[in-house]
Amino acid sequence: MKKTMVWVAMMLIFIGCQQVNMKSYVAADKMTYDAVADEYLDLVQKSKKEDGQPQFDQEQIDRRKRLVESWKMRIDNGEAAATPEK
Repeated sequence: MKKTMVWVAMMLIFIGCQQVNMKSYVAADKMTYDAVADEYLDLVQKSKKEDGQPQFDQEQIDRRKRLVESWKMRIDNGEAAATPEK
């Protein structure tokens, strides 16, 4: 019985630490996204080669937009998962 209680206590501590770590990770990732995403997409859209031609074709631009959108979706899902239901 005593071993079971110790095991349960250890699992609760572990789960609690994971929740805190996940919240911290998601918060840090969101701050990075907020600081970088819009500027990155703007640079991708406006980037030119030395000859003045666009750096990226439309397919490459769309792929980078989807990358940023998926990044935002992972943040949103992480925030939802890290927020306990009431």
